[in-house]
Amino acid sequence: MPLGPISRRGPAANAARVSFRLPLFDWLSQYRVDWLRPDVLAGLTTAAVVIPKAMAYATVAGLKTTQLSINGDAVAITNKGSGGWRELLSGAGVRSVSVAASGIFTGSAAEAQVKGLALTGALEAYELSFESGDRMRGKFLVTRLEYAGDFNGERNYTLALESSGEVVAL
Repeated sequence: MPLGPISRRGPAANAARVSFRLPLFDWLSQYRVDWLRPDVLAGLTTAAVVIPKAMAYATVAGLKTTQLSINGDAVAITNKGSGGWRELLSGAGVRSVSVAASGIFTGSAAEAQVKGLALTGALEAYELSFESGDRMRGKFLVTRLEYAGDFNGERNYTLALESSGEVVAL
């Protein structure tokens, strides 16, 4: 909102006009120094809550189908004493999670971020939520991102993720 023309009635009239349009100047003149510490603490507390929420996981919307594969390579420890039966070492081997999904491209910021990660090959932390309510969290690499079709402005995409490191069920 413009302040309007400068008055010819003098500096006091101009100051009143500015403080009416920008009350911050009036507030600052009445601010007490002993309020500074609690106000800074309140601001930092608010930032500690709001900023992580803003940086939280973005939702990649429009997914129609998902496929989850939890993989584990077995380590055989079969020996003569196994009686001819294979024995496996518990807790050993390489475990991984693979996710494939497809859906409608909606043009969201999260989809643009996934596209950027696919182009750079960078790992990113994901929280996967499934229709059943199950959730998983871990670092994943986008190994495939494909776009197809254009019907009534609608584009389909297919996405594949491979885990890197531990994936935990939530």
